[in-house]
This record gives sequence, C-alpha cells and structure tokens, in this order.
Amino acid sequence: SRALLIPYKGGEAARYYFQDAAIRATLERIAAGQNKILLSLATGTGKTIIAAQLLYKLAQAGQVKRALFVCDRDELRTQGYQKLHNIFGDNVQVVSTTDPQRNAKILIATYQTLNISDEDAEPRFWKENYPPNFFSHIVMDECHRSAWGKWSVILRDNPDAVHIGLTATPRTVVGGQKAE
Repeated sequence: SRALLIPYKGGEAARYYFQDAAIRATLERIAAGQNKILLSLATGTGKTIIAAQLLYKLAQAGQVKRALFVCDRDELRTQGYQKLHNIFGDNVQVVSTTDPQRNAKILIATYQTLNISDEDAEPRFWKENYPPNFFSHIVMDECHRSAWGKWSVILRDNPDAVHIGLTATPRTVVGGQKAE
C-alpha cells in the first residue's frame, strides 16, 4: 500500500516505535483487504495519535474520502479534535446537533451528538445527515465501552468503510484460544 511509504506528519520523531508498529500493522491489514481492525494498546500509549497519523497516511495516499472519529465522552472528543486538528487543520470539524459538518474531511462526534445513544429511540440526526457509505473510514475510540449497542448503526450504514476500533481493554485468552 502506498500509505506505508508516506512520511509521518511532523517527521519520524512524531511517534514512538510501538505506535509505528501499530500503524504499519493496520496499513498492512488494510492493504490486504481487511476492513475491520481492532487496536488494543495500554492506556497512555497514544491511541489517538496513532489514529491521527494513520488517517494522515491514508489521506495522503488518496484513500480517505471522509472519516468519522466517534467516541462516547466530551473529553475524548476534545482530545481527538486536538490531535487531528494538529495534523489536518480545518479539515477536521466537530459535529454538533445544529451542524452536522457534512463538508469536512474528518468529522469528530460523540454517540450522543449523533443521536444514537441508549436514550434515543430512533437515530434521526444520524439518518437525516449521513446517508449509507458516507464515510470511507470510521475510528471508534474506546470501542469496548460502547460495546455493540445502538451505535452499531454507524457500522451497518457504512459497510464499505474501514472500521478501526481503539481500546485499552485486553482481550481474554481462554485455554490458549482467543475469546470471540
């Protein structure tokens, strides 16, 4: 994949070796045709930076039509915005209930803003603003927290997108087999 050859935004010192390993492994999987990827790294290892550099490399390679960075808390939305804005500038916009930011290259939103939290019976805001396959890439921060609840509509409505989950929760190994 051409994305593997793209230099990091900010130069080679812009990431740690383990971040580079996660980015390279993800790009290799995408190049091999996988579109569902889970990155499980410890708290404090810079998963948001990994996501930002990953999207940068993919965008520079011409692979990102429009990306969604979705999370479940305002603090994570703010952190995501800061990291992504450092790389993409004004091509990154925060979705609000009054502005779906449909023209931005990278959209950042909470599940609640997209109207798909457990309190919402019908994801009207989501359905009215983002037609099927609107996003080419979807990054779900802290994806273990939200599990497979109502927000799965994001993935179902974008089946052709690359789905990238970020989590600090390790998977359970039972009897030497990965638990599903």
